[in-house]
Amino acid sequence: MNDWLLALRHLRQQPRFTVFALITLMLGIGANTAIFSVVNAVLLAPLPFRDPSQLIALGGHDTRDANLSGPLNTLAFPEFFDLRSRSTRFSQLAAYRERTFALTTGAGVQSVYAQRVTGNFFDAFAIQPALGRTFTIDDERPGGGAGGLVVVLSHDFWQREFAGDPSAVGRVMTLDRLPFSIVGVLPAGFRFPIQGQPTDIYVSIAIDGLPAAGQRPNTEQRDNRQLRVVGRLGPQVSLGQARAEVHELAGVLARQYPAENTNWDYVVRPLGEYVVANVRTGLWILLGAVGLVLLISCVNVASLLLARAAGRRREVAVRLALGATRARVLRQLLIESVVLSAIAGALGLLMAVWLTGALVGVIPKDVPRVENVHVDLGVLAFTLAVSLVTGVLFGLVPAFQATRVDVEQTLRASARGAVAGGTRSRSSAVLIVCEVALAFVLLVAAGVLLKSLIRLGGVQSGLQADHLLTGRLALPDVAYPNPGDIAAFHERLADALGRLPGVTSASAVFPLPMSGALTTTNFDLADHPLPAGSQPTAVTRLTGSDYFQTMGIPLMRGRLFARSDRLQSPPIVIINERFAQQYFPGRDPIGRRMTTGWAVGNQRPQVREIVGVVGNARHLSLREDFVPEFYVPIAQVPFPVATILVRTESASPETVTAAVRKALSQIDPAIPLTAVRPFGEYRAGSLAGARFNVLLLSIFAAVALVLTAVGIYGVIAYSVAARTREIGVRLALGARPSSIVLNVVSQLMKLVAISLVIGVAGAFACVRLMQGILFGIGPWEPLTFLATVALLLAVAFVASVIPARLAASYDPMSALRAE
Repeated sequence: MNDWLLALRHLRQQPRFTVFALITLMLGIGANTAIFSVVNAVLLAPLPFRDPSQLIALGGHDTRDANLSGPLNTLAFPEFFDLRSRSTRFSQLAAYRERTFALTTGAGVQSVYAQRVTGNFFDAFAIQPALGRTFTIDDERPGGGAGGLVVVLSHDFWQREFAGDPSAVGRVMTLDRLPFSIVGVLPAGFRFPIQGQPTDIYVSIAIDGLPAAGQRPNTEQRDNRQLRVVGRLGPQVSLGQARAEVHELAGVLARQYPAENTNWDYVVRPLGEYVVANVRTGLWILLGAVGLVLLISCVNVASLLLARAAGRRREVAVRLALGATRARVLRQLLIESVVLSAIAGALGLLMAVWLTGALVGVIPKDVPRVENVHVDLGVLAFTLAVSLVTGVLFGLVPAFQATRVDVEQTLRASARGAVAGGTRSRSSAVLIVCEVALAFVLLVAAGVLLKSLIRLGGVQSGLQADHLLTGRLALPDVAYPNPGDIAAFHERLADALGRLPGVTSASAVFPLPMSGALTTTNFDLADHPLPAGSQPTAVTRLTGSDYFQTMGIPLMRGRLFARSDRLQSPPIVIINERFAQQYFPGRDPIGRRMTTGWAVGNQRPQVREIVGVVGNARHLSLREDFVPEFYVPIAQVPFPVATILVRTESASPETVTAAVRKALSQIDPAIPLTAVRPFGEYRAGSLAGARFNVLLLSIFAAVALVLTAVGIYGVIAYSVAARTREIGVRLALGARPSSIVLNVVSQLMKLVAISLVIGVAGAFACVRLMQGILFGIGPWEPLTFLATVALLLAVAFVASVIPARLAASYDPMSALRAE
């Protein structure tokens, strides 16, 4: 106890040092704790389900694509049913797909976000309902089981819409004008999918077994892949065994259904890994970056302790002369470091609580489990461990240096006013080299990220994002039972929207570019069919006749869609330039024919004439390259789900939102318009993750730069203070003040030069590790490296010249008298 009290007394006796050290360490520990709280919640914490390590995600993979780490492709209903019935390595295989329903109540119509799931979906997660029951396999039958169509409510939706009334179970909800019986309520806290918009309700896939718009039921379409699959491994089954089985089943299905399953395999990944796949690399890089900030903080404090140790050499020598052992003195000095770091850790924890709340506010919306980010017991344990480790880390070298004294020589030198410092100077030099090198790595990382963001922001998407309003709608099958009804609705809505004041054009599209949704379809070229087993796929889009004008996609050759291209008109298609370059090199594609997977009702895939070639557009994000893409008139393949696009004269497209809703309600008041937002927000969403990384890494780099500057200043200030007698003698003997300044600065700049050589190597390795989150940036960016070198040289020069000038201004006689 005496050692701890003595440590506190020593810190209290040097308030300037203590305050500076506490602030420096608080910044490092607080920032590390805040970032760790995000990493812990998103990456490290297990999924909130029973035995989460047994949960998997299963998807399709085109074997012609060498990228096995990309997103998992969805599966068709019959394909999923085959896998579920034939696999033996899974205790459960379940499927789901999202859908927005129109909920009709006495207060009107509202949109609810739903997941259509298989009967064993909740069994896969081992979820028991809070009220009633969940689904059974019997509920999967077309039209539902014995009780018809059924729905299970999320706990939040039940609280919001039914005020937590237990009698809600058994009532009937009207969804898309069909009656659904409420059979259960889920427990509080259950959420799936983990990321994205919270699900309001879950309905059985029985609704997919109903014929829609004159087509075969979704459950019978083997070429219509739209299901995401999750599952649970069987007892004692490894991931490798599951992967081997689905690979074998892929071969069986390819032989049985060659048209749909040739070149098709299955991929199994741990569900936890699949959920965080898009954010894992970025978060680990941020944690590594903030770890460098903590190291710089430790080096700073170690440098100051080392400088302060020179002033305590006489104290240590006296204690050793009085009989204290070196181990005893070493322990005392380490206790002082640990006390300092413990206090800084407590302050850093308070800072982390504030920082964590601030981080949650700026984290991109697509980061999963961000709502779970908070300072919990795991984060507290991390903070405690970091505090103890940093205390030992920055205190060990100064403590060893302070106890390595020759007692007799130190006492004699102290009596003469001399100061020994050769070993300390070497240790300080090493610490300065480390500090500047670490700062260089952080500054380069921030610089290349910023350069990557600038390049990404300058990418041309091929779409005009400004003055454009978007909104989603879904037509209920019961009200629009055939393709003609859907086509007539889209035509009436486009006409009504186009006549609105301030609207220049309007159209419909499925799916919306840049929204994250993607549809690919098999195709073949009618005039020169591709070899069997090599049938390619391309991105496809259903569009209204004014789509290209509304989105600003230019016509390169041929013509665009027209109002005369109707359901009974000759089938046509428009391709993009990349499609024409890849499949019609050196030839004119206009007038040629291709067979696409899009068809109406139960018809076979149609042969369509290519009538136009349009400019390329990016369909997923700004990071994606242009890919082959073709467009089909939505009037010829009427689709009940679409996004409406409204181009306005106003720079704020939201000004026409009320008019758009009114126009829709005049056509059908029972159809809600959802996800109403400017199209520019989708484009901005492609930059959100990059902006977040740049923001945090830039803050860390700025903190590192300030800490480095302050650290250099502190070390130089302590150094020249320790050399007061030497400098006074040199000035008294006629040395010019400028030579004193030059001597101090030149010694530091030599160390900085060594630091930069080491930093360049470290930064090069760091940029290579960051390639997964960079855009258009190679591992060697000479301008960024050179700019960082110049910045650190300037900062180091200023940080060293100030105390050097103060030293050069000493009055020689006063300095000598002080000694």
